[in-house]
Amino acid sequence: MRILQVTQAYYPFQDRGGPAIKVRSIARALVALGHGVTVLTADLGFGAAEIASAAAVRENGGWQSNLDDVETIYFATQSHYRNLTVNVGVIGFCRRRLREFDIVHIYGLYDVLGPTVARYCRQLGIPYFVEPLGMTRPIDRGFLLKKVWSSLVKGYLSGAGRMVATSEQERAELLAEGFAPDRVLLRYNGIDREEFRQLPPPGAFRKKVGIRDDERCIVFLGRLIQRKGADLLIEALSHMDGRKAKLVIAGPEGETGYLTFLRAKARAFGVEHRVVLTGPLYGEDKKAALADAYVFALPSQYENFGNSAAEAIACGTPAIVSDRCGIAPLLNQRAGLVTYYDSGAVARTLNGLLENASLYQRLKAGCPQVADEISWDRLVRVLQHSYEGATQLGSFASHKMTFYDDHPFDWTEGYTQQELDATLAPPLKSFIQDVPSDALVLDIGCGAGRVTSCLAARRQRYVGLDVSRASVRVMVDRTGQAGVVANGLRLPFGDESVDRVIADGVIHHTSDPFAAFAEGCRVLKSGGLFYAAVYKPGGRYQKLYRFPGSAIRALLKHRAGKALVHATMLPLYYLAHLVKSRGKRSWRGARNLFYDYFATPRVEFLSSDELKEWSKRCGVHIVDYHPNSGLNVHSFLLCKRAHIAARQALEHPAPARMGP
Repeated sequence: MRILQVTQAYYPFQDRGGPAIKVRSIARALVALGHGVTVLTADLGFGAAEIASAAAVRENGGWQSNLDDVETIYFATQSHYRNLTVNVGVIGFCRRRLREFDIVHIYGLYDVLGPTVARYCRQLGIPYFVEPLGMTRPIDRGFLLKKVWSSLVKGYLSGAGRMVATSEQERAELLAEGFAPDRVLLRYNGIDREEFRQLPPPGAFRKKVGIRDDERCIVFLGRLIQRKGADLLIEALSHMDGRKAKLVIAGPEGETGYLTFLRAKARAFGVEHRVVLTGPLYGEDKKAALADAYVFALPSQYENFGNSAAEAIACGTPAIVSDRCGIAPLLNQRAGLVTYYDSGAVARTLNGLLENASLYQRLKAGCPQVADEISWDRLVRVLQHSYEGATQLGSFASHKMTFYDDHPFDWTEGYTQQELDATLAPPLKSFIQDVPSDALVLDIGCGAGRVTSCLAARRQRYVGLDVSRASVRVMVDRTGQAGVVANGLRLPFGDESVDRVIADGVIHHTSDPFAAFAEGCRVLKSGGLFYAAVYKPGGRYQKLYRFPGSAIRALLKHRAGKALVHATMLPLYYLAHLVKSRGKRSWRGARNLFYDYFATPRVEFLSSDELKEWSKRCGVHIVDYHPNSGLNVHSFLLCKRAHIAARQALEHPAPARMGP
């Protein structure tokens, strides 16, 4: 698979917290499984050290790296507010390259990169996952701003195929927010076992910071912010008088002035000589600190997982965490202990572990097993399986309701097969009759199955596909064959995988008609045939869609207007069709036709010259053309030239068209 990962912070900007490290680990594990991975992120300030660490080179105003065989694009930052950045380069990337990817995984909620990419994913029908990183409910600050932001990007979450929770705690929060259980994937945070396979020499860190061998070393490692609980450890240390224990607090200052606050607190509690503040530790220095620790402590007020506790366990060091840490159930009584967010409780738990040698040895012995359970090698396979499920035919878990879900294009209920055949335009009927018995036919925009019913009656091999789940459900009920719910702008099929393609009255309803046409050409085998019928410009329907269509669409937006349309225009339309169909047309069928004719939100009127130009660019040629006098559509029979890849056309989008 081609997988796109989107994150506000990425390696080498490790001072921005756990996600920068986590996303890199996931990307490397996916590459090891044979997938192609690209990471989109922000330039958070490249200096000489960062350039060297990431092996980054200048590219389009930003930076690019291929470290770890992961294509990483750091967009230039135009402005920022705290950790949020504005990176306009992401828009150009989405327009040029987003179609390359099978799945997108977005990390975080409160940034611009993720919602921007998600918006283009929804347009192109690319499934995407969102991993909130514990941000589902605001914790620290900016509650009002975050609430406003959430309302502005509501489609970002509602359109996600999966919400990824990293703990049972976070999963419960997502369910409480209204996400369906089958949309929430539980995948713990992990550790790279290879990274911790070889540890620095014992005692190296103690020697460096001046901690004697007979002193118990308690290590806290994380961003220095209020909710992480480093101040609780200072208070707890004051309740451990007489014990040979020192507290190491390591990490970058995440809130201005917090480091000064910790120093003042240590002095106030008379333990400043027992507290070591090291600043941030990365790489070998971090491993050395965790390996030399007697116990790791993270008494956080809230932690959706607790990555540093997992890393301590990977170093063979038992961990003590608060019950508000997502990792707590995984390590409790196995590789650590769980306490409360209270300095007295933290002191009692630490004292209990320091006094109980047999308990300590049991927890230390349990560290390797817990570390294996949360290794990225294992966890990424869970993620891979979920990715594959989201990209399989018809498995788009986050189905966005469409116009045709509310109004399926089904106006032939009760028709016999002979009557259904009679509804087909003569060129389409001839096309179906000429399909070889062993050919595979793809009906793009199958709707309620009018065409697929005719294919099924001929015992033809076919796949019916539509963006409307309601329409596909009707088609499946009618034909007994499985259908595919997918966007025609990004078909879930490989290049040159079908023998015949039908797009009967569909392309003109898409947000990008050329892309829809090019996708049909892409999946068509060399020498295969493509039947396309599109609305023609200058005809009666183009005038009707503009007026009275525009007035009808305006009325339908309001409850009173909708009632007026349903009480006046719709009955007249039904009576006209009842007469025309000699009593066959049902009220529901007439209503669906009315909505398709006048209320459909998007229609393009495409000339034969446009189709000729598109055909040249997509490696197909027109072998037959029917102007279909008296009808609203004209139809084209196209043949794919041998050895020409239609996908190339997607790299050169057609010029923007004016709407109808």
